[in-house]
Amino acid sequence: MDVDDNVFTVRETAEYVKNFIMNPDRLELLGSESLTRHYRATMDRLRETPSVTTLRVNTLRTDRERVMALLRCELRSRCSRRRDDPFPTVTAHPTLDDVVNVSPLTRCSWDPPGGTRDPSGGTHDPPQPTHPAVGFVVVDRRCATAVLRGADVFYPGILSVCRSVTPGAQVAVYADLHGRCRRGATRPDLAQLRFLGNGESLCSRVDVFGGKYLWGVSPSHKGVNNPTVNVPYQEGTDRQINGSHQEFTDPQIYRPHQGVTDRQFNGSHQEVTDPQYYRPHQGVAVEITGLPIKPPSLDGLLPGLIFPQNAPSTLVARLAAARPGNTVLDMCAAPGGKSCHLAALLENRGRVVAVDRSRARLDKMVRNLETAGATCVDTFCYDSKRLLSESGESSDGGPPFPSNSFDCVLLDPPCSGLGQRPQLVNNLTVKQIDSHVPVQHRMFQNAVALVRGGGRIVYSTCTITLVENEGLVRWALETMGSLVELVDCEPKLGGPGWPGVGLSTAQLEMVQRFDFADPLCDTIGFFIAVFRKKVTS
Repeated sequence: MDVDDNVFTVRETAEYVKNFIMNPDRLELLGSESLTRHYRATMDRLRETPSVTTLRVNTLRTDRERVMALLRCELRSRCSRRRDDPFPTVTAHPTLDDVVNVSPLTRCSWDPPGGTRDPSGGTHDPPQPTHPAVGFVVVDRRCATAVLRGADVFYPGILSVCRSVTPGAQVAVYADLHGRCRRGATRPDLAQLRFLGNGESLCSRVDVFGGKYLWGVSPSHKGVNNPTVNVPYQEGTDRQINGSHQEFTDPQIYRPHQGVTDRQFNGSHQEVTDPQYYRPHQGVAVEITGLPIKPPSLDGLLPGLIFPQNAPSTLVARLAAARPGNTVLDMCAAPGGKSCHLAALLENRGRVVAVDRSRARLDKMVRNLETAGATCVDTFCYDSKRLLSESGESSDGGPPFPSNSFDCVLLDPPCSGLGQRPQLVNNLTVKQIDSHVPVQHRMFQNAVALVRGGGRIVYSTCTITLVENEGLVRWALETMGSLVELVDCEPKLGGPGWPGVGLSTAQLEMVQRFDFADPLCDTIGFFIAVFRKKVTS
């Protein structure tokens, strides 16, 4: 696979990923041909969106049956307004009693013929092909990722628009993954871009870029013969031109746009740099109607009643086995999905200490907690690498904490994130990937010290590397085997761990690895290991 066609743009990283996926132990177990197919499937499916959207029901405020009824009603209403067909289906997760699955509006292009069932409880139908429309819109990488997750195209993400595009036209949406499309380009090389899907344009080219990129507009249109430069925009449809008001109701002359740009007057570019000279164009520019897989939009959907979480993430808090009255630590808590889930499992009776080093993420988490009604969660902006108190004392109930302070601990540390989907392009270096390992080790040591004897430590990542997953398990058992033991926990929705770091077959069966290269595991790449601290006399 050529590096340019690989998700990983750094050649060294591409080789690194291939080597740990096709490590000698796996090669001996699965064979060269099977493992090569597995590697190719991993690269292909990294770019795909998981076929089923997983929602955790906030049992502090409602129950699953009521949420399912509300979801069906709201999604049907939204899809009717957008003329989406078919409507998404809402089903109860067969194993997790507080999880709901929502099917996509269209199907994933790599599903095997006849459909399969995945561990999130969803089902896949045969794929529906999508062919590019004639007109085009090019978006940046960030916008492209949002589109694949169910969003429409908003104005700030647009790089290029076909000249012929008008409101209501069908357009093909392409992603510029490698910075090859100049902003405002009229003839981008579409062969160098990735086709995402089709949509209905709600704008024209002029709406997006203004006059700087306007071609073929007569300077004398609507009687504008010699417009002055930087004349303030007047509310309504008029603009002051040479002392008189000329109507600018025709989109060829003026339409609001996003950001600072230039306008073409009398063949020259006049810069409009002051906000008073334009009104920004806000909102949706292209409404997505056709993708290989189109997740339903969840924006503003049942706030406080549901929490979008990837299927493996909904397991983590449950595996902590926290009971009402317990004190639980969530070491890297933002944006708060697991802390909210812990509060629900505790029925708001007990205490959840949620720590995150990012103030901005923590502020967002506080709003999520308030919306969810999670009143037993205390949040602290602090570095979890320094959570353990050297003096053995706590500061007013906040960090740092003395050892043996918590009944159970969740540790979802910073990781390389190589399991996140969709990933259209990844620029990480091997050094950046490996830099997470010492941080994870330090945080795990703190987790072991902070949990009480007999309590659980639930370690999880959203990456697929060996060194951050099975590698940490081996390191923990070798360096702290007198303090912790690996335990086998239910429910178990993931598969066994990968060989390659020296763990026994029994140990690999105790962990849960969510490997999306397997068509039966259509979720993000994820890893969970549960440890128990030994009771010492």
